[in-house]
Amino acid sequence: MRLKIAWQDLSRKPIQNILAVIIGGVAIALAIAVLLISASVQQGMVDAAMPFDMIVGAKGSPTQLILNTIFLTDTPIGNIPASVREDLATDDRVERIIPFAFGDNYQGYRVVGTRPELFEIRVSPSKPPVFQLAEGDFFTEADGHHHDHDDHDDHDDHDEEGSFPVVLGSEVAQKTGLKLGDSFFTTHGLAHQSAESDQHQHAMEVVGILRPMNLPYDKGIFTSLEALWEAHGTRDGEVTALMVTPANYGGLMEMYQEINQDSRAQAALPGAVMGDLFNILGMSTDILRAISWIVLAMALIALAISLNWSAVNRTRDNAILRVLGAGRNDILVIVILQGLVIAVGASLLGLALGHLCAWGVARYIKTTTAIYSPAAFVAEEIWLIIVAIGLSLVLSLIPAIRSYRADVVEDLALK
Repeated sequence: MRLKIAWQDLSRKPIQNILAVIIGGVAIALAIAVLLISASVQQGMVDAAMPFDMIVGAKGSPTQLILNTIFLTDTPIGNIPASVREDLATDDRVERIIPFAFGDNYQGYRVVGTRPELFEIRVSPSKPPVFQLAEGDFFTEADGHHHDHDDHDDHDDHDEEGSFPVVLGSEVAQKTGLKLGDSFFTTHGLAHQSAESDQHQHAMEVVGILRPMNLPYDKGIFTSLEALWEAHGTRDGEVTALMVTPANYGGLMEMYQEINQDSRAQAALPGAVMGDLFNILGMSTDILRAISWIVLAMALIALAISLNWSAVNRTRDNAILRVLGAGRNDILVIVILQGLVIAVGASLLGLALGHLCAWGVARYIKTTTAIYSPAAFVAEEIWLIIVAIGLSLVLSLIPAIRSYRADVVEDLALK
């Protein structure tokens, strides 16, 4: 009966109370969205960097090196001499080296010159390979040299130079419409250029398409190092970066220090670089979180005002209930229940809007960076809802106590 009376009282002023729910819901949604987006971006970056132990590249910013090699963004710092790769190849502390060469694109998607060993990398020995084929095959070491097409009609004079096999990331295949057996011509540079003079003369033939990985490499076009070298008319052995898998952790740290003391190259640990990026992201998240708490405080103040006006407008009604037999505790509970109904409604609305907003931002981040790790739930949400409802109940005590202490005779005399 108390809940029924509280609900009927709220229904008498629907616009006022719905606005209170909306304001509270938006505030809670903002706070939840900040939590979810932060967790999503961090997890996505961790997932992307997980298979890489150490990246070796030209001297410069380690952050730029990691963003370029692992996330396929930013501009390459430059190439490293072949002697660096040769030295690491004979180092007993190295288990595996995978080279990367950048410099070309197709419709804005980067071409990655590498070795077939890239397709064998795993997050851990017990996990399956990160790269899984949706259809076709991976290129092999023997595919480094181009082969002639049987049919030259569809590609004008470009095919006179032959073609190289490539494996497409899932997003590249989806967005460009390329299929197995299709051929295309890459463009020099990292940005999409339409000038015919910028196109390479060697065609690229699609031999494999990868399954979606929800990693930046979904936006990559993978071919052999020889293909990229020959397209650029060079075989000097220089590469843009090296992925180094150490035999043990101790050897990794030794090589990290030695390489960074060498004038030829730098070494970057993805985990350390991610930590620096998380610190920057954390500061931005803290600012957004502070703003969301300010908005939430304003919403709670609006709720307190709404409940106070509702209690004032119910003064005579409460007095009549008292005459009919309702006790002071009944009036107290009814007013508190009104605050609870509004707070629960705002919390449910905030949960829905917050997750919807976080999902939309995660989708946007995926289209721009191919990082996608939507956080379905974070533990902080529970505490946020508990705090919001708890503060709402505390604020509802102000009009509730006022109604509890009201004088029946004076309130019945009101017109």
